[in-house]
Amino acid sequence: MSKPTAVKLPFRKLFSLLLSALMLAGALPAAAQTRRAAPATRTAGTRPAQPARQSTAQCDGGWSGVITYQKTLNDTANYKKKNIARGTTQHVTARDYKYTGKIFVDGSNPNSVRTKAQVTFNDTDKRFKRFEQKDTCFYDGKKEAVLQWGESVDNDIYNAFAEGEAKSFHLNFNPYDGTYSFSFALPDAKGTHNEETKESGGGWCNAKFNQAKGDTKAAPFRLDGEQQSIEYQKIDRDNPDLLSGSKTWETGSAEVKSFTYTVTWNFKRCPSPLELVAVEFDEHPYPDFKAWRKIEDAETVDSNIVRVRARVVNYSSETKFPQLKFTEMREGAPLPDSDTSISIAPGEEREVVYLWDTSGYAWAMGGKPMSMRNVKVDLLDPSGNRSLTKELLITPRPVILAHGLWADHTAWDGYDKLFYKAHSSIWRSFPVGKYPAQGRMDTGDKGSLRQSKTIIENAAELAKQIEFVQKEMNAWHLDVVAHSMGGIITRSYINDLMKTAPDGKPTIGHLVMLGTPNMGSPCANLIHRTIAPFGKKMNALAQLDTGYMHGFNRAVLDRKGVKFSNLVGTPVPNTCGVPFNGDGVVTTGSAIWRISDIRFSGNIHTALTSEEDFWRLVWRRLSASRHGDHNPDPKHYHEQAAAPDRQREGGVRFVRAGYARASAQSEEDATGLLPEGLKINLGKEVSLAPGQAAEVEIPAPVEGSSGVTLVAVPAVSASLFNERGEVIGRSAANTPEARADFRTLTFERPASNGTLRLKLENTGAAATSVIVSAWTNVSPGPLRFDVAAGKPSPGGQVSLTGRLTHDGTPVRGATVRAKIQSEDGKAADLLLLDDGAHGDGAAGDGTYAALTEKLAEGAYTVLAVAEAAGQSREAFAYVSVGGAPAKAAAPNRARGK
Repeated sequence: MSKPTAVKLPFRKLFSLLLSALMLAGALPAAAQTRRAAPATRTAGTRPAQPARQSTAQCDGGWSGVITYQKTLNDTANYKKKNIARGTTQHVTARDYKYTGKIFVDGSNPNSVRTKAQVTFNDTDKRFKRFEQKDTCFYDGKKEAVLQWGESVDNDIYNAFAEGEAKSFHLNFNPYDGTYSFSFALPDAKGTHNEETKESGGGWCNAKFNQAKGDTKAAPFRLDGEQQSIEYQKIDRDNPDLLSGSKTWETGSAEVKSFTYTVTWNFKRCPSPLELVAVEFDEHPYPDFKAWRKIEDAETVDSNIVRVRARVVNYSSETKFPQLKFTEMREGAPLPDSDTSISIAPGEEREVVYLWDTSGYAWAMGGKPMSMRNVKVDLLDPSGNRSLTKELLITPRPVILAHGLWADHTAWDGYDKLFYKAHSSIWRSFPVGKYPAQGRMDTGDKGSLRQSKTIIENAAELAKQIEFVQKEMNAWHLDVVAHSMGGIITRSYINDLMKTAPDGKPTIGHLVMLGTPNMGSPCANLIHRTIAPFGKKMNALAQLDTGYMHGFNRAVLDRKGVKFSNLVGTPVPNTCGVPFNGDGVVTTGSAIWRISDIRFSGNIHTALTSEEDFWRLVWRRLSASRHGDHNPDPKHYHEQAAAPDRQREGGVRFVRAGYARASAQSEEDATGLLPEGLKINLGKEVSLAPGQAAEVEIPAPVEGSSGVTLVAVPAVSASLFNERGEVIGRSAANTPEARADFRTLTFERPASNGTLRLKLENTGAAATSVIVSAWTNVSPGPLRFDVAAGKPSPGGQVSLTGRLTHDGTPVRGATVRAKIQSEDGKAADLLLLDDGAHGDGAAGDGTYAALTEKLAEGAYTVLAVAEAAGQSREAFAYVSVGGAPAKAAAPNRARGK
């Protein structure tokens, strides 16, 4: 007998107008497997259904496939009722119902479609009841109440199995309305019904109620085959020979727990015994790394983990053991460690999953764009090979642009076009502060002494921008390009706020710094010390003081695997009174610090965001292909992370102050020492109305080298006059020099201890103020070092010549080393000698020289360091070999994705 169920889903007829000759569409030739359906009723504004694209397969067979059907129920109820007079009654019921059917359809012979079906069934229905009360038995002489209880267990367990032909199977394929439908009926199953009963109790006055008893009965059981119909499924116009899908629904009522029905199917016209039916891509939706979602628009971001799913169906009656190969076809390269062998049972559908780390797949070698990728999956089997290819667009990692001191997001205006030129419009950049709600750093305003945010506060704003971009683009990894102080802020974010992504790699793949003062700036020292007597302080300026940065570098050491690079500007020989090369704001030693990946530039500080420097470093570092190094870098800055910071120039050390993690720093924390010998002669803040001019008297000491450093907006012009009224220095308004963060006018020692005049003029339309710092460097014995590169020989060798003097006198016995670096970062070290045998002239004349090895065609930078008497000096030169420009230019880009 059949067991009744709580919910009965009646069999529905598939089509009332289905002709008996078309009862099995798969039994007819492909051209005759459909019938014209009755015209559908159209409503206004709707488009009629388009016919499915005609199959490209040519075969005489019909549809073969697999249907899997499940009907399940899992329900538990626990009911407890207290009766004051009689005690407490508890009812517990639990039902676990699972019906699974599978039908294999063989339509290879259109005149005789065969089916094979299997059914497994298990239904366990358990019922438990317990009654308990406290009462007395008066005749036993006891007055106290005792616990009296009784329990009963009643279980029904059904098991059944069937194997044979399906009762029925019908499929209708209708290309005219673009739908298909099918129905099926599974065979009846035979099995066993086991009924278990058990009773027990205790504490009752009548002893027979305390005796346990039970019984088990087994009887044959017959289960009617389940039957269902799936109607009006859409035909895939691009692949009409494959019908696949899944449908799940529930039935029941509020009072009765519903059954869950699931039908999954795969039909193929004229299939081989083993078929590869689909390839799909998934990705993790940020920030939930445990979840997956289908990539609907076939686009992801470089470095995301993509799940490649290949579905395989075994249409045969034998177990198969195929191999799957995953290949990226644009480069014709196998995906790493992707070859897989599987075992697949008759009629089974298997999903083979490969996790693909897409790091570098937005690029080809040489920084050429190659975002469109074609993944081919090959199914290799003796019965025949199959393959499917699917496209995926991989966009480059988004780039966060972090501005520096006295700047905002407009400092990056036009920079996005460089990313477009390097790749395409899909390489996106995000200047911090363009949309303040997403994060806005505040590093102060040039020409204003208003307070700004601290490094830590700005790092929190940077974190907001990064989080927004990750959610907006679903990017688990991104890059940062930071100018000047923006690099310090980013370092703080990495050390304190950045979390390692769940895939084990840092959120920021690469931090490219442009002139970042990792050991502080002498200009910040000078101006910070200049305005201190005014009773004013600027957080951003104070925290670039070399003393503050000394403490910062002791605390902020964790790179968390982020790759670091820095562009080092070299054209200015004197940096705010310190006779060391730099970009006018940052000395080369401060920029280099412990960063091993550096490039040199002949541009001043504010011009390091130029296009030529983009191609020199930014593009080269952010366009790493899949062949590049995408592993995290070491945790700290080299192995010397615990070593004290030292300025490389002249052995000068800045050792004052610490790095306190607070929104406001004390004056002691933020004040560094000026280098020995550098003295401030005058500090003044000059307010200028629009069009106003003003003059400032500047002391002119008779010893040492002197100068005037200004902080002013570009609209201010400055002219320095000697005591005879002659112009000895000028900085015109609105010139490239005027856009510098700090402007310095140096002058030779006057003949007498006189007074100079500095004339300032505001040519702009807004009021502003100018900070003036007049200084003198009286360090004993000025040491000067220059290096020059000769013309390349026909063999590609270049002579390097350095000259070291002390107050004009040649310095002998110095150690002079040079590093020659190509645009792609390759470097070679040379030792320059003063022995008369290396093109250096006479031995011991203070001229040092060496000849390079053969150099390939291209542009090179030479960094030479001379050390003598405990002091060191640096000098730079640029070399061009084979007609290449001495400065980097945009490469000839290959267009396209």
